[in-house]
Amino acid sequence: MKFVVSSSALLKQLSAINGVVATNPIVPILENFLFQLDRNTLTVTASDLQTVMMTDIEVESADKGAIAIPAKLLLDTLRGLPEQPITLKIDGETFGTEIISENGRYKLSGENPIDFPKVPSVNKSLSMELPADVLGRAIANTIFAASADDLRPAMTGMYVQLSGDSATLGASASRRRVHRDPANSRLQSPQHVAAQRSGLRYGGANLGLGMLGACMDALCRRSASLAP
Repeated sequence: MKFVVSSSALLKQLSAINGVVATNPIVPILENFLFQLDRNTLTVTASDLQTVMMTDIEVESADKGAIAIPAKLLLDTLRGLPEQPITLKIDGETFGTEIISENGRYKLSGENPIDFPKVPSVNKSLSMELPADVLGRAIANTIFAASADDLRPAMTGMYVQLSGDSATLGASASRRRVHRDPANSRLQSPQHVAAQRSGLRYGGANLGLGMLGACMDALCRRSASLAP
């Protein structure tokens, strides 16, 4: 499997979803990004079992395949590269990954993508789309009220209620409570994930929210970038 992509574009997209990659996950493969290549479209998935974030990247390729690549090592490698086209070559048998750039060649050990947890399907009756910047502002205006006390995990997240064509976000630390309507199903988004989304701008695209049991799924199918 082989594809060519802009180093800065790949770094920007990976940084946008890296917030849900755990440092010491219960399932070791969750330290990886899942790369799924379908010709000119590369889908990258990050997960911590509670939350899934995905992004699509346009690449040059005629191949299909998948691999799990260590997130930290890949990001550290890309941060050290100037803007340039890079080629990623993946051995489908050993899952060895080679990054070829103008500065040299870098080799990483990937893992079997079969071991990566499958992305659960979103209940379409409990999902909605809204502009990413609207959701980002709603989170930014709400998350400060969430508790930082890990002994009360229910208070460290954000309460999200989907109802028809509207969504209500709420946060509380007992002594303070805030809610916002950015645009009635209910779910709670962990604080670190909510903070991650509040810093994203998806190039005018919409961000989809959906119920995955008691979890939230965030999907983006266009170019993503970090807000300034």
